Amino acid sequence: KNVEFHLLKKNGEDYYILNNGILDYKPNGEPNQTYCLFHDITDIKKKEKQLYDELELSKKLLNSTPNTIYIYDLVQKKNISINKRINDILGYSEKEVEEFGDKIIQQLMHPDDFKHYIEYIIPEYYKLKKDKFVEHKYRMRHKSGSYIWLLSKESIFKYDKDGNTLQVIGITEDVTEKTIIEKKLIESETKYRNLVERANDGICIIQDRKIVFANTKFINFWGDSKEKLIGLEFTKLLSEDEVDKVDESYKRRLAGEEIPPIYESVFKSSKGELIDIEINAGIIEFMGRDANLVLIHDIRNRKISEKKIKEQLEDLIRSNKLMVSREHKMIELKQEINELRLMLGKQKKYNAPDKSQEYKNDML
Repeated sequence: KNVEFHLLKKNGEDYYILNNGILDYKPNGEPNQTYCLFHDITDIKKKEKQLYDELELSKKLLNSTPNTIYIYDLVQKKNISINKRINDILGYSEKEVEEFGDKIIQQLMHPDDFKHYIEYIIPEYYKLKKDKFVEHKYRMRHKSGSYIWLLSKESIFKYDKDGNTLQVIGITEDVTEKTIIEKKLIESETKYRNLVERANDGICIIQDRKIVFANTKFINFWGDSKEKLIGLEFTKLLSEDEVDKVDESYKRRLAGEEIPPIYESVFKSSKGELIDIEINAGIIEFMGRDANLVLIHDIRNRKISEKKIKEQLEDLIRSNKLMVSREHKMIELKQEINELRLMLGKQKKYNAPDKSQEYKNDML
C-alpha cells in the first residue's frame, strides 16, 4: 500500500516521501517482516501545490470579475464551466442554473434573440478560425421576470477529433444600462435630426473651414448634391464682396471673441445665384472639437419689402415737397394780388401773411 509522509528537515524545509511496502508472512500465516521502498516526491508535491495555488487564484480571479466567463459545449448544449458572476447577473442560484441544464439558453433567452442565435450565431461557431471571435448581443430573462441585455464575445476553446468546433469559451457583459442610454441617445438624436431637417432655415456645421454637415434646406439653397457640398470651404458659398467680412467673423468667433451672432450677408449658390441671407452663428462641439453652427435665413422677400417701403417713403417725401412748393406759390400769388389791390386803393382780398412775416416764419 502506498503511504505518503510529510516530514520536516532539520532546516525546517518540507520533505515528502512515498512509501511502497510489501508484508512478508510466515508459513503459519503470521506477519514476518515488511519490505519498504521510499521515494522522494518533494518536487512532485511542490509542483502539485503550485498548480493548486494557481488554480485557486484563477478561480478567485474568475469569480471577482464583473463579467460572466464560461465554456459552452456545442454537443451537450450547456455550459460545462462557468463562474459565479452568472448568479449575480441573472439572479438565479447555482442550483437553479444547474437545473436548467441544456435548456438554459432556450428557456431564458428572448424568443426573437433565440431565433437569431440558432440561425446565425451557432453556424458562426463552426466557421470560426483560431484566435478569432464572434460577438452577439441578446436579451436574457432575469429571475424577476424582466429582460436584461447581454453582450458575449466567444472564441474556440476545443476542437473534436475531426477538427470541428466542440467547445467555445466566452465572456459576457451586462450592457443593460449602456443599451438603455444608447437607445435614449438614438431617440434624442432622431428627434433632433427631424427638427433640423424640418427647419425652415438652412443649417450647416463648419469645421476646419469646411462644410461637414448640412440639412436639406441648406442643400436646397446650395442647389446641387450633398456629396459636392460636404467638404467644400465655406467661403465658396459667399458673394466675393462678403468673403472678407464673414471670414473675419469666423476667425474671431473661434478665437473666443464676443461678436454679434446675427448679421446679414450674401449667399452664392452652386449656379452662381446671389441670395440675400441673415446669418446666425455660434460655437458648438462637434466630433470632440470646436465647430461653427450656422443658420442661414433667406431674407430676399424682406429685402424686397424693405426696398418697396424705402421707395414709398421717398415718393412720399417728394410729394410732400411738391405740395409744400405749391402752397408757397399760392401764398406768393395771393400776396401779389393783395399788393396790387393796395396800390389801386382797394382792400386786401386774401388773408395771407405779408412777405416780411413769411420771411420771419421761414427763419424760425
